[in-house]
Amino acid sequence: MKAWITLMLYAVWIGAGLTIALIAAPAAFEAAPSRTIAAAVVGAMLERWHYIALAIPAILLVGEWRRGLENTRVVILLSLALLLGSAQAFADLEIRRIRESSIVPVSELPAESAVRRRFGMLHGASTLLMLVQIATAMGAAWPAGPGNGRREDDESDHGISAPSDEVPADDNLPEVR
Repeated sequence: MKAWITLMLYAVWIGAGLTIALIAAPAAFEAAPSRTIAAAVVGAMLERWHYIALAIPAILLVGEWRRGLENTRVVILLSLALLLGSAQAFADLEIRRIRESSIVPVSELPAESAVRRRFGMLHGASTLLMLVQIATAMGAAWPAGPGNGRREDDESDHGISAPSDEVPADDNLPEVR
């Protein structure tokens, strides 16, 4: 996979997650006339987020597979990100099911209600899973340096490497017979 495509995929993945978590969701709950409307808006955003959170790590993992799975750290982090994204999607589906099956908005249920407690637990889990997945994406995107278990001359950082202006010395050229 081309380096610029890999870079763009990471940018979209991390950028979308941070935008929803840090800007869009808090703004929706601040500006919406009710928590129910805000929850519906954020739920619609999360539906789209799940496509990003599952598709991009899968695409990047296929790219790593095509390169021979050389970067173990990235393969592990992308696999973890897929698991986290799947778990969050399932939690969010259950949250939606609870909201749709409740006669009154969940926020109006008594605090000791089993439904409200389950909703709160799932909401907390979903939020944590999203934040951990974003951190995992950042870890996978972060280029490993010489002190991180890779040789200095290894340029398999997702195919991303700076162009070199250096001309190889004669002793670095392959021998021609």
